[in-house]
Amino acid sequence: MLRSAVRKLPVVTGLFATPLATEHPWSTDRGWGGYGPGDVVTVPGVLTAVREYRPYRHDPPELLLYSRTGRDLSGLRSLEAMGMAVFAPGSRFAVVHRYQVTDDPTAERILLFDVTTGGPVSPDELDTLRGELVGLAGLSAARADELLDFLARVPTGG
Repeated sequence: MLRSAVRKLPVVTGLFATPLATEHPWSTDRGWGGYGPGDVVTVPGVLTAVREYRPYRHDPPELLLYSRTGRDLSGLRSLEAMGMAVFAPGSRFAVVHRYQVTDDPTAERILLFDVTTGGPVSPDELDTLRGELVGLAGLSAARADELLDFLARVPTGG
């Protein structure tokens, strides 16, 4: 029932962020230390993330999610829902990159790409993600290009 309700909301694409809190429904599976580039993670519960991206500000690792199937909560007419996306249980994400944000080893970002629908990553998606990695996530253009080259080869189930 929840999955069908979420799917009625409009799709939203782009880069979203969420802290990986200890109570997160998928943080205890293998522990994030066990996930690396190319691994695909399935979300067992509902996941929300924010579009209004700010520089790293969380104590736990932070997930950066490129949405292809997230649903826009802005239509709920709540200030808290503005700029938020929700992902239904069963959503799948490929791990693209992990990197330290500061000298603190716990200040880590994990970049995930939504592979729920499967199918190849389109050139338009790669261009959009490149701009967001450089502009929002603060990666160098060269590093963003390396990640996109890797992403183009990640199996997406399509």
